[in-house]
Amino acid sequence: MDGECQTDYTFVPITESQARSLQLGEKSLKEELQQEGLYPEGDRYVRAGEEICRGKQYYEVVKTRNYNNCVRRPVFQVRNI
Repeated sequence: MDGECQTDYTFVPITESQARSLQLGEKSLKEELQQEGLYPEGDRYVRAGEEICRGKQYYEVVKTRNYNNCVRRPVFQVRNI
């Protein structure tokens, strides 16, 4: 799908408990991926991100694309195999 359509972003502050819940989910996913060998051990970028975000406000970012307001119409391809 491709097209140049109106895109809106909504930033909604989330509570500290919601942020902690998301972090716990990310940590358990990281552990699962590490067990499967799909996540590098000691990823310094993830740790740096945790340090940078500590003590700051978290936001949920919602991206919405309006397909009724496009400069170039999106194209959908369907393949039946």
